[in-house]
Amino acid sequence: MAAFAAWQASAPAAAETAYLALLAGALLVCLGGLAPPTRGGRRLVAAASTLTVLAVWTLPAGSVRGAAAVALVVAALALAFAGRVAWTDRRGSAVPAHLRWRGTEAFAALLPAAVALQLLARSDRLLAVELTPRLAAGLFGLPLVAAAAVACLAARRGRDAALLAAGAAVVVSGGGIGAGAAGGLAVLALADVGWGLRGARRVATDPAAPGLASGSGPGGWGREAVVWAALVAVLAALAVFRDPGTAAVAAGAAALLAPAAAVRGTAGAAALAAALFAPAAGWAVAGDRLALAVAVLPAVAWTALPPRLPRRVLTEALPALALLVAAARCGGTPAATAVPLALLALLAARPATGAATPDPALAPQRAWSAVLVPLTALLAAFPWLRTVPAGDALALFGLGGGAGDAAVAVAAAVVLGLAARTTWLAPPSGWLHRPAAWTAAVLVVAAAAALPPGPVVPLLADGEVALDASRPELVVAFGPAADGGRSAVGSLVVVSNLSHAADVPDRRPVATVRLLAGDGAAAEWTLLAGRDTAEWAARRPDVAAAAAHPAPEPWLASVAPEGGFFGQLYRARWRAGRRLVPSRLEVRLAPGLPPGTVLHLYRVQAAP
Repeated sequence: MAAFAAWQASAPAAAETAYLALLAGALLVCLGGLAPPTRGGRRLVAAASTLTVLAVWTLPAGSVRGAAAVALVVAALALAFAGRVAWTDRRGSAVPAHLRWRGTEAFAALLPAAVALQLLARSDRLLAVELTPRLAAGLFGLPLVAAAAVACLAARRGRDAALLAAGAAVVVSGGGIGAGAAGGLAVLALADVGWGLRGARRVATDPAAPGLASGSGPGGWGREAVVWAALVAVLAALAVFRDPGTAAVAAGAAALLAPAAAVRGTAGAAALAAALFAPAAGWAVAGDRLALAVAVLPAVAWTALPPRLPRRVLTEALPALALLVAAARCGGTPAATAVPLALLALLAARPATGAATPDPALAPQRAWSAVLVPLTALLAAFPWLRTVPAGDALALFGLGGGAGDAAVAVAAAVVLGLAARTTWLAPPSGWLHRPAAWTAAVLVVAAAAALPPGPVVPLLADGEVALDASRPELVVAFGPAADGGRSAVGSLVVVSNLSHAADVPDRRPVATVRLLAGDGAAAEWTLLAGRDTAEWAARRPDVAAAAAHPAPEPWLASVAPEGGFFGQLYRARWRAGRRLVPSRLEVRLAPGLPPGTVLHLYRVQAAP
């Protein structure tokens, strides 16, 4: 792929090909480390590599090529991870499946998966000219810490609990592994080990104990001291390099893993006080973050439902929920809820009655997480670059992120979980008797219901159109509708960006868009800078520092011809007051714009 870029005559195409060669090559290396060591795993790596190279070589340069190449690799990574888990389950049949991931085996599978997720979520970092220590720490150091922490949690609490916790943290963190998520997972793992060593030491010093427990004895004090010192060091690093609030939330999560109910109750009371009285975001913002977190982990309901003991609910579930609320209110981004959500996943996945196997009611949550994690990583990657990819991933299934949608997700998880506990759904024979199959069917129906109600009609047939002072107007006339009025539209989608427009003020009208019908009806909208469109080079450092308007969420991104940053496209959608059959489209550049400002129209579409 890199050699192909060197022979391309077009500078934009060559820059994009070189970037895709770096990104896809790094992801394929992770795929090779993640795939199971079987014939099927080797075939998967070979097929993914071949198809990715063909996509880069044969598809025309642009967002479609980037989307196809990245989607192919993400699908292969998801299949490889599932194959690695299945391969582990087939080994050592005498050991329960959820307990077979131990030590280096779990770490060897988790490390390439964590690095791949980080490369996808931080795909803009690969445009850097050189690999600095800070960049290396972000791309490889944080995944290393997170993989080690999850492997430790898998060894102590089982594979399913560790993967649910890690998946929830990754999704709300934007598809990657930030410092808060990596440090929080490390704190949870160290606290779990520390409390376990303390319990073992107390058992060993009990005169009534039959013998020394594992981890006790002469070195028990030393090992416990090392673990707690490491935990304090991680908390200090979070306070210095992240923020004190993240460190406080992680410390609260560590306290809530304590075996003593008094410690958990004290931590829960402190979290509740912080949620109510600490300077924080408003309840509306916190409510949106909580709704997003609950929609990502609807199995949180099982921390408070039977067969959980009421005492456990009061001393574990409620304090953990209070910590989640405190993180949602005191954190700066939705990623602040990563650590409390991971803690709730650990509590929900723990067998309620001391059984040797996980609760079958969590099977729908496992399937939901298996869909959300790769989908969120895909939306966070080039060419989508979503800031909050979890929200867009939920929207694909009709979940807008509000409290009502979160309640729907919880209700679906509870209903499917109760069905999974019944005897008629428990036998493993046949896909209809598997909870994951029912969950997949529900997700397919939800995604189908979330699709637009009708086809999208392109109104701009000539490709990109540029409007500037020399050409301030675009008029497109349409023929009469031949289907009896069924082509009536009620909304308009415009994909555009600006160039040489860094001086355009925020919310400044850039253009007027009008749809006119044959009967004289018309719908008119105003394209605003900073809301509906923005400078295409908004990610370039000098433009970002001087731009008078902020860039909204990009719709798609492309590699700049000179490399080093992403150019951005923006999407605006408006709804008309009434449906009309358009006969003409008019786009007029607003007067008084700074000299040299150009509006680029890439797509104008009408929808029902």
